[in-house]
Amino acid sequence: MAFQAQTNKDANLVIAGDPPFTVTVPKGTVITVELEDEDGTIGAVSVTLNGQKLRGTMNKAFYDVLAVPRGVAPAAAGSVSGMQTQDKRSLARSVLVEAIRPALTTLAAGGLAAEQLLLGTGIQESLLIDRQQHGGGPALGLFQMESATHDDCWNNFLKFNKGLADKVRLTLNPGQKPQAATMKLNDRYAAAMCRVKYMRVKAALPVENDIEGMANFWKEHYNTALGAGTPEEFLNKWPQYVDAQTFD
Repeated sequence: MAFQAQTNKDANLVIAGDPPFTVTVPKGTVITVELEDEDGTIGAVSVTLNGQKLRGTMNKAFYDVLAVPRGVAPAAAGSVSGMQTQDKRSLARSVLVEAIRPALTTLAAGGLAAEQLLLGTGIQESLLIDRQQHGGGPALGLFQMESATHDDCWNNFLKFNKGLADKVRLTLNPGQKPQAATMKLNDRYAAAMCRVKYMRVKAALPVENDIEGMANFWKEHYNTALGAGTPEEFLNKWPQYVDAQTFD
């Protein structure tokens, strides 16, 4: 799907790359946005600017500089504002099937409880849309893991668990490196790192379908007492995105 939109203010857009780079888009520029899923990355886009095709990731910061035309679904435009419940559930199912479940299978650390915890974490942290913390903060990917947390998982856990580390690397696309920025580009890798963070917790995962337990587990071990999120937010968002068919 592709659509044209016009920037409503001057904007610096971060384009995916190794390393990422920034292009300045003047107010009033008409650009073409083409949604892509060829590598399984939800919300990836190609932007044609001044005849040059650039690949990036759709998030709310990107969406906010566009005057999106009529007929473009809010989900396609990278925002959950105005999304119908069925669209949110479709998005959740896609993230589960294309990112979370493959990552957990690769790590041999799956099961319904793990799938529910990771999906709930993604819903709470990013609404399954944002891959960069608003305001330029350090949290990256659908699970909004900070770079310092990512690096600590590698330096103080995966470094001493070679078998698991090798499995995590299998979630990378060719040419990608196991670095924090990759979580913005590869949802499977981001899901794998989210699971690794939870694997470092000594306590057992909540039992499957204990969503209140999931919310409390997320708060205690992922968001922590220092985070602004609450279990109540987690629980309120869950039924908007999940139904009886989500985990089929």
